[in-house]
Order: sequence, then C-alpha cells, then structure tokens
Amino acid sequence: GVRIEGVAELLPAEHPDLRAPMSAWHEKYRSLLAGDGFARFTEEIKVIGFLRVPPERVLTWDHARA
Repeated sequence: GVRIEGVAELLPAEHPDLRAPMSAWHEKYRSLLAGDGFARFTEEIKVIGFLRVPPERVLTWDHARA
C-alpha cells in the first residue's frame, strides 16, 4: 500500500500540466467515448477538475510479508 500526505491543489482540466495525462486518459477510454459515448459523458460530468498532491510525506507497506 501507499499513503501520500500533502496539501492538495485543484487544477482545472485546461491546466497545461494536464495535457499529457488527459491525452493518455483519452487514448485509454477512446472506445467508450466513441459514438454517443462522449455526449453521454458530457451530460453526466459537467465539470472536470483534478487534484495534485505534492508529497510532503510518503509511507509504504507490504502486507504480503506480514
């Protein structure tokens, strides 16, 4: 597992740092957004925002070794 602690900052979908992740997301879900999929998506999701959490503390663990 992983736990990341930090102060989250809200990024709008238009933020320049999101171009690559948004492109990768679109590629992954391209088939779901085809046809009327994109229209359904935009009807259900009115606003897209993203959180970026610059890590102040990172904790990891492995339960398999317990």
